[in-house]
Amino acid sequence: MTTTTAAGNPMLQTGTTVIPADWPNARDSSRIQKGEQSWHVQHFGTGPTIVFLHGTGASTHSMAPLARHLAGSHTCLLIDLPGHGFSNVSGTLSLEAIATGLVDIVDDLTDSSYSIIGHSAGAAIAAQMAMIRPGPIDHITSINGAFLPFRGLAGVFFSPLARGLSKMPGVADLVAWRVRSRGAMERLIESTGSQLTAEQVGFYRRLLSDPARVRAILSMMAHWDLAGLARRLPCLTTPLLLLAASRDRTVAPEEAEVVAQLAANASVVSLPGVGHLAHEENPELIAQALPMPQKES
Repeated sequence: MTTTTAAGNPMLQTGTTVIPADWPNARDSSRIQKGEQSWHVQHFGTGPTIVFLHGTGASTHSMAPLARHLAGSHTCLLIDLPGHGFSNVSGTLSLEAIATGLVDIVDDLTDSSYSIIGHSAGAAIAAQMAMIRPGPIDHITSINGAFLPFRGLAGVFFSPLARGLSKMPGVADLVAWRVRSRGAMERLIESTGSQLTAEQVGFYRRLLSDPARVRAILSMMAHWDLAGLARRLPCLTTPLLLLAASRDRTVAPEEAEVVAQLAANASVVSLPGVGHLAHEENPELIAQALPMPQKES
């Protein structure tokens, strides 16, 4: 169903989820209800299944360039995390709760084994999924994965601060208002070490201008237990490829080596010349590093 906003912009109606018609891969979008959780998913391509998990504050749009590059040889399943993009929030946004929900929804959407490509927090979720139910997951590729706790004072205060901010009225509205100001989103993207196009930056601005999405991000940060994940990493037996961008200013690239020492079956590949959002900057570079057959040129 197609409708329009008050401003005349075309929208796609999928169930009760309204998706802008100009959103990447909008025509491949659907809404899956699982209990009280409503998931926005995009499903296209043919071949072995890859599940794409974006990072904090992003959505399926972040994975769209890489997924389209691989769709000729793989079935691509892109999923918005709870409270992100066009998925709603139901229950606690902890690492374990999100991973459990994703295991259930992917089981419903595929009848075979699959690989996961996760960016930043999405990579941590992928690892947790593999520890919940390792059988169907053939391989995990982490793009600048956020597996380890913040260091120093940030590690001591980050989660309690996020928990406090998530409960303070008006904080999400203030953040969303700030994102709308001239140049704010551009500076935030630049702080990650990545260089995106104006269109790519615009997708993030549209997402983070919504106070409800900002509240979900703060809640997710408040419930994130990376120290617990780090302790569990030696139990991860699923093959793990850690792609570490040389210009990443969000997750230090040397952290990949630490994770590789903790996980039982991990390897590291360095990505030159790209930052935290490497998969958006240069999807071809990511595709070339993947341990799977690639689309023929």
